[in-house]
Amino acid sequence: MSAALKKGRIIMLNGAPRNVNQAEYDQMRKLDDRYDYLGKPEIISFSLGFFLLVAEPHAYLSYHSGVDAHPRMLAVFDNTRFEAITRKLGKPLGDYVKNGNEYTREFEYLKVWVNLKTTQALLTVKDDQDTLPSVPSASGQSSSRPSSPDSSTSQSSRKGTSRGILDEL
Repeated sequence: MSAALKKGRIIMLNGAPRNVNQAEYDQMRKLDDRYDYLGKPEIISFSLGFFLLVAEPHAYLSYHSGVDAHPRMLAVFDNTRFEAITRKLGKPLGDYVKNGNEYTREFEYLKVWVNLKTTQALLTVKDDQDTLPSVPSASGQSSSRPSSPDSSTSQSSRKGTSRGILDEL
């Protein structure tokens, strides 16, 4: 993907929710509840983090549980309803860095850490000092967060931000 973008090509990554408790999700009968659930860091971070590793102009992400717009289907596909996607990202401070199965990339306001083998990811907002939530392990069990390049910062949300994550690119 990165090579294609550097050649000026357009890419569209279809990102799916990860670590979903399907039985719990299927019981949700309100669309707002489904958006809230799929926007949790332990569910959205891997797909979004993977995308952010190569994000540049002409790169697009579609994060969704389905694309059927019929109200009875309760499909989640409106990316503007996910705070993690609409938060301010800032300009990239460089390309991604690979270390084994782990990849990192920094933006002005966000650090990205992704482990492709375990499908874990952390999206760390640089200017907040809140506690990180637990991150599911590869087996789906919650654990403490994996070691990351800078574990002194944390993941948090930015309220009131209406700009998209790629507005600064």
